[in-house]
Amino acid sequence: MKQVVVQEFVYDVSEEWEVNEGGRKARKYVEWEKMRAGRVYACDVVLTNTTSAQRSVEVLIQVPGLSIVLQRGSATRTQSVVPCVHGMQTVSYVVYFPESGEFVHYQVLVAMRGRYVCCSREGMHRVNVEAEGVAGDKEEASLS
Repeated sequence: MKQVVVQEFVYDVSEEWEVNEGGRKARKYVEWEKMRAGRVYACDVVLTNTTSAQRSVEVLIQVPGLSIVLQRGSATRTQSVVPCVHGMQTVSYVVYFPESGEFVHYQVLVAMRGRYVCCSREGMHRVNVEAEGVAGDKEEASLS
């Protein structure tokens, strides 16, 4: 069993919330492949301590290549995090994609006492950022 689990969730800050089936307000997460150029996105890096012992971990975050980091962030950073027993803690960053294209994005890495523990996903992946209006044009064409 993993002692710590890490996940990444991204959302468009201009369309951050939606109402779910139960009528409750919830974050409207988007897929990395469905992002749009010219928009600001935030990413929640959620760490979960799956054990009954308090854990202190170091988290290495690297934003997608060629994105512009906002809100006094940095392209890479390591942050110490102490999620409570059986609890979660969130670390966030905000980026802007000035143009469409494919961007390399490395996984979030987690270490404990200087040793690798886990990552958000295996290897790197490419973030596909479409030009504004591309998806809408496809939808309109399919409705005709």
